[in-house]
Amino acid sequence: MDWHLFLVLFIPHLLVSAENSDVNKTIEELTKKISQLQQEENTLSKQISLLDSQISLTTLRISTIRAAVAKLTAEIDELIGEIERLEELLTRRTELVLRRIPESYKRKNTSQFGMLLLSSSFSDFFSRIKYISTIQEHDASLLFQLKATQNNFEERKGLREEKKITQEKLKKQLEQESTALARQKKDKQ
Repeated sequence: MDWHLFLVLFIPHLLVSAENSDVNKTIEELTKKISQLQQEENTLSKQISLLDSQISLTTLRISTIRAAVAKLTAEIDELIGEIERLEELLTRRTELVLRRIPESYKRKNTSQFGMLLLSSSFSDFFSRIKYISTIQEHDASLLFQLKATQNNFEERKGLREEKKITQEKLKKQLEQESTALARQKKDKQ
């Protein structure tokens, strides 16, 4: 009987958000009613009333857990979509970087003196140097974006795994509560 009181007091704080204050209020009322009934004289009507309150409380906890599981499922599905999008972006950026690196090395091997000889004028020479500088900056930016995408990808995968673990815990708890509800209904009969 003490573990019921423990679950009654701590489950709402773990699972129920501020938007479910009505559920919290109902849980508190049922908890008070159970406490009052436990203090009354031991009669059949008291036992039935106590079981009814416990059944209502367990049913309410089950619905709260189901809502939390549904919310986690939606969040996990959303994360899966985001992970797939990030994976695609990561693949594209990696391919782009792998194509650009050899081109950068080729450009790096061209000396400025050689570019000066190949240029038709000083203005053309400075344009080529500026172009190479811009390309190098773009390559550096691309590498930075690739690293950021990789970090974001790993972070989202970790978050998805955490949510899956939480979801599994809630499913086990739901199973326990459903078993408790069945037992309480049997006790009432």
